[in-house]
Amino acid sequence: DARPWTSPRIMREMTAALLNMAADQTRRTGRLVRQMDKGICLGVSVGPGDPSQITEEALSAIRASDVVFLPSAPKEECRAYIILKQAWPKIADCDVRCLEDEGKAGVNFDARHAHMIALTEELLDSGKNVAFPALGDVSLYSTYNYLHEQLTKDGYVSGMISGISSVQAVCARLGVMLASGREQVHVFPDAEDLEDKLDTPGTLVFMKPKKDRQAMMETIRNGGLGNGG
Repeated sequence: DARPWTSPRIMREMTAALLNMAADQTRRTGRLVRQMDKGICLGVSVGPGDPSQITEEALSAIRASDVVFLPSAPKEECRAYIILKQAWPKIADCDVRCLEDEGKAGVNFDARHAHMIALTEELLDSGKNVAFPALGDVSLYSTYNYLHEQLTKDGYVSGMISGISSVQAVCARLGVMLASGREQVHVFPDAEDLEDKLDTPGTLVFMKPKKDRQAMMETIRNGGLGNGG
C-alpha cells in the first residue's frame, strides 16, 4: 500500500460507500455507470476555515484519494489546502494538483470548467480516485457542482461529502437561529438587486457579496432588517 497511514478499515468503508453511490447513481439517472476499473471523483467539504470542523468522513476521502485537485494555485495560498494541511499534515506528501498548474485556467469560466472536466476524466479513465476540496459545504455554490453534473452525464461515479457551511458556522458563533418553526430561509449567490431582495420574507443569506460591504449594510439597515425586520 502506497499510503500506510490509510487503514484497511477506512479503505473498506470508503469502497463500500462508493459502490453504493454508484448503484444509487445508476438508479437515479437510468444510466449504467462506467466500469468499476475507472476512478471515482468526490467533492469534499473542508468547512468554513477551522480545521477542527472537517468531518472524519471528509478526511478519510482525502486520504483514500490518488489525486487531490485544488481550485486555485499556488497550493500554499489555496485556502482549502491550508485548512487540510492543518488538519492532516501528510497531505504534503500526496499528489496535489492545481488547475492553474496546467497553464490553461484562463479567465473564461466555460473554458476553465471544460478543461477541468477533461483533466478529471483523464485521471478517472486511468483508474485514479480524485478528490476536489471545497470550502464550507460542497453543495452550496461550489465549483465542484459544474464538474459533478458533467461527470454524472458522462457516466462516471461522482459524489459529495457534506460539511459545515459558512452560514451554519456564523449562526453558531453569533448564537442565533438560522430559522425556527415555519420560518423561511433564502440563500442568494450575491447582493445584486439588494433592494428588491430585501422584500423577500424570512431569513436572507447573501453569499460572496461583490458590492461595497459598508454600502450594503446601510441598504439593509434602511430596508428595516437592522430593526428586526
